[in-house]
This record gives sequence, C-alpha cells and structure tokens, in this order.
Amino acid sequence: MNQHWPAALMLAIAALSSPTTATAQTSEAAPFGSPIADETVWLHAVLDQFEGRLGANDALRWEGEAWTGTDADRLWLKSEGEFEKSKVFDGQQEALYDTPLSAWFDLQAGLRYDLDSQPGRTWAAVGIEGLSQYFFHISATAYASDTG
Repeated sequence: MNQHWPAALMLAIAALSSPTTATAQTSEAAPFGSPIADETVWLHAVLDQFEGRLGANDALRWEGEAWTGTDADRLWLKSEGEFEKSKVFDGQQEALYDTPLSAWFDLQAGLRYDLDSQPGRTWAAVGIEGLSQYFFHISATAYASDTG
C-alpha cells in the first residue's frame, strides 16, 4: 500500500494543475474583476477646513473638494469661503472636468464662480494638477473673465 501512495499523490497534483482548473481558480480568485477595470465610477471627498463660532460674531469657514468619475474622466467640485455677519467673503466655487495628460498629471477645465455678498463673478478655468518628483502635489490654474 505504501508503494501506491506516491503515484496517487502525483496523479492528484497533475489533476489540480490542469489548465482548465487553473483558469477557473484564477477568475474566481480575483474578487474585484479583471486587473484593468477603468470603467468603475469612484467618489472621493476631502473637507480640509470646516470651523465656526456661535455668539455675537457668528462665523463659518470652509474649504474642501470632491470628485467623481472613472480613471479617465472626472468631475471635480472645489469650494472655499467664509461666512460672517450674514455675508459671504472670499467664496470660490469651481466645477471642473478632468482628464489625464500623462500617468502623473491631469488637465482640468471648467468654471469658477466667486461668491461674495456683492454681485458674483464667473471665470473660465484651465489648469493642470498632479504629482511631481518626490510626490509633491502641484496645481496651476489660469482664470479668464470678460470683466477683467
């Protein structure tokens, strides 16, 4: 009986390593689908600052950004501002379309609206955002408006 045990073990190993079994195990072992799934829609939001004070001088300050989309196409929403004594100061809201230029940088284009208690102003925005060497985050945006 001990003589047949190594042969049975080799036969079991050969059966488990057949190509059809290995392919079936690989597809079941990838829990998130194929390694290249660029069509998944993601949502990411960061609130960098949200602080306020209550009392005689009520105030609120916020700054944050969010994006949703795939690896190739994203919609960015960026907002910051200050609310004090029933007036908004330094409010900037941006809605930008984002698409990759390279593995490290994205092209962004869209609109910016300055929200102040005075009449607001709308700007066209074009810029780049990404990671430089040593993973420094870089963002440069140019704004244009018909009012200067």
